This record gives sequence, C-alpha cells and structure tokens, in this order.
Amino acid sequence: MTGDARMIALAAWRSIWRSRSRSLITITALAFGLAFSVFMISFADGMYEKLIRDAVRQQAGHVVVEHREYGSEPSVDLVVKDAAAIAEEASRFPDFAESQLFVLGQGVVQSSRESAGVGIVGIDPRMQAESAAARGLKQGRFLAGDDRDAVFVSETLAKRLGVAAGKRVVLSSNDVSGELVQNLFRICGTFATGSDEIDSAVVYVSLTAARALFGMGARDATRVGIMLRDDAQIAAFRTGLAQRLAGHDALAVRTWGEVLPDLFRYVRFDRASSLVSCGILIFIVLFTLFNTILMAILEREREFALLMAIGASPGRLRTQVILESVVLAALGCALGLALGYASSLWFARDGIDMSALYSSPVSVSGFTIDMMVRPRLRLSVAFSMTALAWLAACLMTLVPALRIGRIAITERLR
Repeated sequence: MTGDARMIALAAWRSIWRSRSRSLITITALAFGLAFSVFMISFADGMYEKLIRDAVRQQAGHVVVEHREYGSEPSVDLVVKDAAAIAEEASRFPDFAESQLFVLGQGVVQSSRESAGVGIVGIDPRMQAESAAARGLKQGRFLAGDDRDAVFVSETLAKRLGVAAGKRVVLSSNDVSGELVQNLFRICGTFATGSDEIDSAVVYVSLTAARALFGMGARDATRVGIMLRDDAQIAAFRTGLAQRLAGHDALAVRTWGEVLPDLFRYVRFDRASSLVSCGILIFIVLFTLFNTILMAILEREREFALLMAIGASPGRLRTQVILESVVLAALGCALGLALGYASSLWFARDGIDMSALYSSPVSVSGFTIDMMVRPRLRLSVAFSMTALAWLAACLMTLVPALRIGRIAITERLR
C-alpha cells in the first residue's frame, strides 16, 4: 500500500469512529438484518429438506424408476418387471443410500357396514418404520414384513367403515390382467397423519400382500424408489442410471419433482418467496447505511470544502467516503454472517418445535410437515447472501459520495 493510500485508509477509519454511536447502530442494524435472513433461509431449507425426505421415502425416492406410461395414465398393469434387479443396479452407484419398492393400485375397501374407494399402497414395512403413517400409530401395530393378510388403515377411514384394529375388511380391485379380485384382510392397526388426502383415502399393505392381490410376480413392483446420500447429486444420478437402463425401453427414470409435482412446485415457490422477503429486509436495512454516509457527508461539507481549498481533489475525498462505507458494510456483513451461522448451528442441534403455533397438523400436497424443524445451513447460500448485501451496500453509497464534487467551496467557507 502506498503512502497516499495508507493515509486515505487511516482517515476513513478515523472518520468512521468520529460518530461512534451512529456507526455502531449502522453496523448492528446491518448485522441483525443479515443474520435474521441467513437464519430464516436455513430454517426454511431445514423444513424443506425434512418434508422432501419424508415425502420421497413415503411414496417415491430422490430418483424413481417406473413404467414410461405410468406418469400420464397410472394403472396397476404398468409394472416394472424384476424391480429388485433395477434396485441392485442402482446400488452400484457411489451416491446410492438405499432403495425400496412400491406396489400402487386403486380399489375398494369394504366392511359389513360401509365401503370406500381407496388407494392401495404396497410397501416394505422395514423401510417405512419412520414414515408419517407409522409415527401416527393410534391403535394396534404397524405392518410387519411377513404380513400376508394385514392392512393398515387410518383412524378416519376405520370410523367411516365402523371397524377397529383386529376387525376384518375386504379389499377389491382389478389385477394386472384386468380381472376383478377380492381378498380378505384383517386390520392390524390404525393411524392418523394429519393429512386429509392420506387419512381419508389410503390403505397400506405389505409388498407380499399387494403382489398377491394384483397378481404380480415375486420381484415386480410399480415403482422403484432410490434414496441418495446427497440430494445435490440427483440430476447426475438420474442421468447415470438412465444410461445404465437404456436397453429397457418400457422404463423411465424420473426425479422426485416429476413424480411429486405439487410438492415440487410448493417448495420452489415457497423458497423463492423466502428469498424475496429476506432480500426486501436487507434492502430496507441498507438504507441505514445510506443514511449514515449521507449524514456524514452533510455534516462534513465545510471540512471537505476546506480540504479542497488547500489542494485535496474531490476524487480523493470521494474515495475516502466510499472506503468508509465499504468498511462499515464489511463489519456489518461479517458480524451478520457470524450471528446467522452460529444461530443456525445452535438450533440445528436440538431443533425448533413449531407445534405450539398450530392447533392441528399442517400438510402440503398430502404430506404432513414435521413440526420439529432443524435449520440446514448451506454455506454457499449464506456467503452469497453476504456478498450480495455487501456489494449492494457499497453501490448504494456511491450516490451520496457524488455530492462531494458538487460542494460550493466559497459558500461553505464564507
């Protein structure tokens, strides 16, 4: 650093603390605005991550393999042949975490008193032990892997049918050949997820029972759901698996967003809304910095006029003022990033219980939001927000800095 630059930097630093209280208020306002924004984005990302993970584990996967026509015209005869082999092929990829098979169909559940149309979901009970339905157990027990005649129904549906755990019901549907089939099942337990879409119209059976009901092969399924270790690798994993399965013309490899479009749209829209809200908050806070620099210039116009009268150039003074704003913004942003980072890590440890704010469970597209939210801090997002806030702060101060060149020297010194 040259001697002239060193003098400008020293003068800027001393000018910042000439009005200590105003500078501290500016730094604090910018810090808390940025910290709140970083924390809220982390909180929202934690909620999205948990919601997506629960949803894809419950009905799909981060990456899904299913019949090419199933997405447009769901039908029980659109089967993934030897689905277990597909899962084994997927397990060879480095980002693979686990897989599960689903058998999906439509049918009617009947008791001696009532009947109702339902979606029949065949699952691997071991993989669904932490699902919303399993966690919402109300009576009886959850499904076991060897259950061949057990059905897990919602408490709402059980009341509608006039049955309870231990009672028998009949499931009717069409099998893969189009024939009407009816099987007798015993209700092993009831559940409540808080989602009307699931509680009113979905029943769960084991994969073995679903294959027997729909007449599928012992290794067939409707859908192969694949969970990844890192959800950032979804696109790459999908591309790689599609290349491996290129010889299977009847199959399509899709992401969870294509299989669960309503949930995907909700997350995308809500995340964009959160970013816009935080951006507006930071923009409002930046006016504190703008006001600080403007007031500093107005209060020091006589000083600037005197300096220009003895030979200081407007450009030099302008550089000093801009450097003051750069330092103030850097201090505020650094403190805000540190506070946002620390608060996100603190609450991520034990989570934030939001249940007291809602009188009933909250669901999105048929999936219940877990009220225990653990913020997920993405450093790339936090650093990007900090850099943008600092850059915006620096740009905003260019406007008041331009006033220096318009100071009437003779009038100010008169």
